[in-house]
Amino acid sequence: MNIKPVKTALIKPGENIFEVFTESVKKLKEGSVIVISSKIVALQQNRIINAKDFRKMLQKEAKYVSKKETAKHIHLTFTNGILIPNAGIDFSNIEKGKAILWPKNSHKAAEEFMKKTKHHYKIKHLGVLIIDSRCQMAREGTTAITLGCAGIEAVSDERKKKDLFGNKLNVTKIAVADSLATAAHIVMGESKERTPFAIIENAPVKFANRSERLTISPKKCLFRELYPKKLL
Repeated sequence: MNIKPVKTALIKPGENIFEVFTESVKKLKEGSVIVISSKIVALQQNRIINAKDFRKMLQKEAKYVSKKETAKHIHLTFTNGILIPNAGIDFSNIEKGKAILWPKNSHKAAEEFMKKTKHHYKIKHLGVLIIDSRCQMAREGTTAITLGCAGIEAVSDERKKKDLFGNKLNVTKIAVADSLATAAHIVMGESKERTPFAIIENAPVKFANRSERLTISPKKCLFRELYPKKLL
């Protein structure tokens, strides 16, 4: 598997990111997976707010917001089926006094980007992931999470397969999209790299002409005992 970061000029609000990508990438290999920073999708959608409106927007974007800050200016939220600080609202890589929200309908955005890209490069098999960084319970640092997925099977169901000793797997599913997102996140960076895309070649994925949902009900989550009762 090979991951190539794609460097671009600074992307402005309202700019067409498909045009930015095709200007930066002249050839695309059949069977590639394109990884896109959620921030530039949100920029294209003009999902920008004044920083002073942060708390009001937090309540609007999230299904649940913790009453107390878990760290300075950080609330734990449940947004679009995901436990995430501050509903994904970010104050980095945006002009001072502004904040940027998560994209609207990331799955649809991924699917639209996939269709345009297939047509442009005349390829049949292509995956598109829209990703953001995230922190995990009791772990230092960030990995990445897929907000929108199109063109590949996002989860590989390993149940009923057998391990090295013939034991049947009962619960194992591999988060393919999130694993690829984290791998790409390492080369894309989070500060001033200006690499809002990455291209993954020779990824061990199954291609599918549909968008993929990635979340499950909190009631089915292994960490459900830690969830606030409001979500269960």
